[in-house]
Formats: sequence, structure tokens, C-alpha cells
Amino acid sequence: MELERGRRFYSIIPLALITLILARLNPATLVLMPLGILALCWYSMGAAFVAAVGVYLVYACAGGFLGLTLISLALLTAEMAYLDRERAPAGHYIVLLTAVFLAFPTYFLMAVTAPLVPRLEVTAVAAVLVLSLYLFSKLATD
Repeated sequence: MELERGRRFYSIIPLALITLILARLNPATLVLMPLGILALCWYSMGAAFVAAVGVYLVYACAGGFLGLTLISLALLTAEMAYLDRERAPAGHYIVLLTAVFLAFPTYFLMAVTAPLVPRLEVTAVAAVLVLSLYLFSKLATD
């Protein structure tokens, strides 16, 4: 009889990183952390955590690389917690990390091209990049 593997807790890593960043920015943002801890248990709480971090970013007018980093870490917390609960294979974690980290070169590409092309074109390019990231993640997991 083989012993059942226990649950993994890789999702604690991005949660710890986002906690450190938010604590350095504004200690009052640590109010979000109980929601982040609940995100480790329930996917709906993870979605609420990502939304709460997004609301904070809008409220604090924090965008750019910092905003992208915070929302990426919140998304990683929620999605990695889901993978932890499902005991997903390592390949799923790699696909998730790749898809999330591809947001950074995409952000850089959009920041470089934004002054060069009209607004509608930047939106179209951003939409194409988001769709390609979605297709990449879907095709990689099938």
C-alpha cells in the first residue's frame, strides 16, 4: 500500500513576497493578508484576493512595474494554491510560471511601442499578446 502524498504549499512563496512588498509600501495594506491566507484554502478567496490587490493598486495609483509585480504575485498565489490543492504535476507549475513571467516582457514591449503607435494600435497589440498567452497556457496544459 502506497502512502498518499501530502499537500504541497508552493503558493506560500508568492504570498510571502507580496506580503513583504506591501509591508514596505504601506503597513496598512497588511489588512489584505488574511484574504491572501484564505486564498490558500479556497479558489473564490483567491479571486477575491487578486481583486482586492487590484483595487489597492487603483486606489494607490500604483502602476508600472510595481503594479505588474504585485498583481502577478497575487495571481500566482491564487493559481498555485489551486495547483497545490489538486496536487498538480510539476509541468503545470512551469506553465503557470512561464505564462505569468511572460507578462514582464510584454509590459516592456508595450511601454516601448506605446509612444510610437496610436492608442488603438497599442490596445490591439496588447489584446493579441494576451490572447497568445492564453492560447499558450491552454495548449501547454492539454
